[in-house]
Amino acid sequence: GFTGWSPDGKYLITGGGSGELDVYYFNNLNETLTLKDTASVTGTELGGAWSSYGDFIACTSDNSEVKIYSFDRKTEKLSLATSKTIETANVHGVSWSKDSRYVSVANDVTVGNPSVRIYWFTGNSLTQVAIVNLGSSG
Repeated sequence: GFTGWSPDGKYLITGGGSGELDVYYFNNLNETLTLKDTASVTGTELGGAWSSYGDFIACTSDNSEVKIYSFDRKTEKLSLATSKTIETANVHGVSWSKDSRYVSVANDVTVGNPSVRIYWFTGNSLTQVAIVNLGSSG
């Protein structure tokens, strides 16, 4: 499973086997979490990360997919901005650049060679701009 705080610390994303990406609001006065929205993820969600500005969430899964959701803070709702199928299974790690223009993803070693891929994010599409093959694990 995974968790990730929004940059302002007000929201928490969770995932890990349920086929769902959940967004919770964290009330730090009474230390409670309130579920605000859920997005269905094909396969088992393996990683998630907030963009630097807290307006997008990247989620990876074991079905070779990266999904980017926009998060509207007024309505506290998710909507799918774009998705991308990677040529390998089990896309685990995901991270945003500081300016939220790029998303990096890493696949695991069970299918082909492990790699890290960098995608340019336009707000509604992902375009691969770089790849680093990490070699074999053995």
